[in-house]
Amino acid sequence: MSLYFYSKLALTGFYILKDSMWSRVLHFAADAVLVSVILASVKRSTGITPAVSKIKHKGLRSYVEQYLNMGEYILDASILYLSHSSYFERRR
Repeated sequence: MSLYFYSKLALTGFYILKDSMWSRVLHFAADAVLVSVILASVKRSTGITPAVSKIKHKGLRSYVEQYLNMGEYILDASILYLSHSSYFERRR
C-alpha cells in the first residue's frame, strides 16, 4: 500500500469503509440500534411494548429481550448526557 493510501486513511478515518461490506454492516447495526431506542422510548412514554413472551423459542426470546434492553440502556444514557448539557433544558 502506498503512502497516499495511508495519508488518505488518516485524513478521512473511514476511507476503508467506503463502498465496502463493512460499511453496510455498520449501517445495518446503527439502524438496528436506532429502532431499539425508538421502541424503548415508545415503551417509556406509552407503556406499549412488543409481546416478547409470545416468542416460543427461548434463545430467540432471550436475544430479543437483550436487544430491547440495549435500547433502554442507550436511551437512559442519552437522557443522562443531555440532562447535563447546557444546550438542553428540562420543561415540565
